[in-house]
Amino acid sequence: MEELIEKLGIDGKLILAQMVNFAILLFVLKKFVYGPILSMLERREKRVEDARAYAEGIEKKMQEIDETSRKNMQEALSKADALLAEAHERAKQHEREVTASAMERSKKIVEEAQWLARQEKEKAMQEFKKDIGALVAQAAGRMIADTVDAKDKKKMEQEAVNYL
Repeated sequence: MEELIEKLGIDGKLILAQMVNFAILLFVLKKFVYGPILSMLERREKRVEDARAYAEGIEKKMQEIDETSRKNMQEALSKADALLAEAHERAKQHEREVTASAMERSKKIVEEAQWLARQEKEKAMQEFKKDIGALVAQAAGRMIADTVDAKDKKKMEQEAVNYL
């Protein structure tokens, strides 16, 4: 086998020296080049992963905020609809109350006017009866004056007034 190695021109010491040189070069490259590059790539990959996680977190928060704002908007609209319906109902109730109050007042006014009219009618009738009684008494007094004495005359006048 040595012959074959010599024929091929392979020098064992040279190969050994090249292997040592390669090992030193590999150590130096690994220590001073590959190590820093790999650690820099790992840090960069971690930053990218952190940024991606942060972006996903922000996206989740945005979705939660959006959902919350939609729910709040729906609740606000529901409350506004309820308040509007309540206001309409209150307005209708107020309208019914005002109408009932107005009807009651107008009824009282009509009743009071009817009462006043009856009072005026009764007063007028009393005055009319009084005037008629006085006229009848005068007429009767004139007719009877000639035939009846004064005592009977007063009694008859009083009976006529009482009668009327």
